[in-house]
Amino acid sequence: MIKLICAVLFLSIPGVSMAADWYADPAGSDDPNGSSESPFATIQEALDEAQSGDRIILKPGVYTGPGNSNLNPGGRILTIQSIRPEDFDIIETTVIDPNGLGRGFVFQTNEDPNFILSGITIRNTWSDQNDDPPHGSAVFCSGASPTIRYCIFQNCDADGGWGGAFYGEFSRAAFEHCLFIGNKARYGGALAVNLDSQITLDHCTISGNTAWFNGGGLICDFDSTVTITNSILYFNRLQETQRKGWQVSLRSSSLTASFSDISNLPDDLEADSKSLLIYREGVIHADPNFVFYDPAASPEQLDLHLKSRYGRWDRSSSSWIQDSVTSPCIDAGDPNSVWTAEPWPNGKRVNMGFYGGTYRSSMYGNPADFTVNGIVDLDDFSELADLWLSDLLSGIHDLDGDRRIDLSDFYLFSRQWLWTN
Repeated sequence: MIKLICAVLFLSIPGVSMAADWYADPAGSDDPNGSSESPFATIQEALDEAQSGDRIILKPGVYTGPGNSNLNPGGRILTIQSIRPEDFDIIETTVIDPNGLGRGFVFQTNEDPNFILSGITIRNTWSDQNDDPPHGSAVFCSGASPTIRYCIFQNCDADGGWGGAFYGEFSRAAFEHCLFIGNKARYGGALAVNLDSQITLDHCTISGNTAWFNGGGLICDFDSTVTITNSILYFNRLQETQRKGWQVSLRSSSLTASFSDISNLPDDLEADSKSLLIYREGVIHADPNFVFYDPAASPEQLDLHLKSRYGRWDRSSSSWIQDSVTSPCIDAGDPNSVWTAEPWPNGKRVNMGFYGGTYRSSMYGNPADFTVNGIVDLDDFSELADLWLSDLLSGIHDLDGDRRIDLSDFYLFSRQWLWTN
C-alpha cells in the first residue's frame, strides 16, 4: 500500500512523466494515436508528441513524402528505432526515403550520446548549395552528439557541400555497425568531420562513396579527430581523378585506426603537414573480398558481405553458401571485442565491417575445432566429453543443434577427426 501511494504521488509531481513508446507506420491507421495498434503515418507526427526519454518505433515500410524528412528532435533525448534494430531484414525494410526532396535528420540542439538512432536505412536524401547549411544530407550535426547504430546510409547526396551521409561540427557522434554505400558530396563522400569534432566508427563499412574533390570516404578538418576500429574503408573514389584523398583527407586533424582494413594505394590518403595518421595494431591493406562490388553497379546491387570458404550469408537464396576464397577481414577484428553473436564456426574473434560481431558474420574454421587451433584432436574431444549428457551449456558444442550433448554430437565430431586447417 505504501509503495502504491508513493508511486501515485511521484506521478502527480509536475514535470514528472513516464517514458512512452510512439509508433509510426507508412500505412498509418484510420484513427491514429501513436499506439502500436493505431500508429501515426509519418515520423514527424510521432516527433510532435514525443518527450525526452520516449521511444519512436518505426514499423517496416518506406517513409517518404511530407513529414518524413528534415526531422529535428529539438533537443529532446529520444530513441528512434525500427521494431527490431539488430535484425538485418528489418533494417533493410525500414526505410526513410525523402526521394531527393530533403535531408534526413537535423541535430543542432545539444542532443547527447543518449539520443539513439538505430536499425534504419536512410536513402535518397538531398542537400544542395541553396540550403543553409548545404552539408550532411542524411544527418547534419552541429553541437550535437547522437549515437547511431545498425543503420544503412545509401545514395545520400550533399551536392553543394560536405558529407554525403553525415556532417558533424563540434560533435561527438558515435557510429556502431553502420554501412555507408553509394553516398556523394563535394567533400567527404560518406562523412565530413569538421570544427573540433571527435567521431568514432566501430564495425562500419565505408565503400562505394564519391567526393568531387577530397575525401572519397571521409574528410576530417579543423582540429577534428576520427577513431576507427573493426571497420572497412575501401573502394571509395574522387570525381577529380588527378587529386589525392580517394579514401581519406586530413586537414589539421587526425585519424587513428586499429583492427581495420583501409585501402592504401598511392592516392588513397591525403594529409597536410598539421595532420596525423596513426595506424595501430591490426590495420591491414587488403582487398576485403566483398561478395559483389562493381563501381559501375547501383548501390542496391552491391553485396558487402565477406566471402568465405566456410560459409557466408547469401541474400538471394536466404541461405549459407561457400565461396572459393576467404576474406582477410574475417577473424581480424579486435580480439577484445565480443564475438559470441557470430555464427559458429569462427575463430573466437570478430570480423571487421558492418556485419562483424553479428549473426550475419561470415564463418571460418571447422565446427568441431572447439579450441580453434586448426586441428580437430584430443583437446577438442576433451571439451566435448566434459559436457557428455548435459543440457546445452555451450552452443558451439551442440553440433546437431538439439540443445543436448549426446551420441549424435559425438558421431558428428568423429567425422571431423584430425581435420586440419
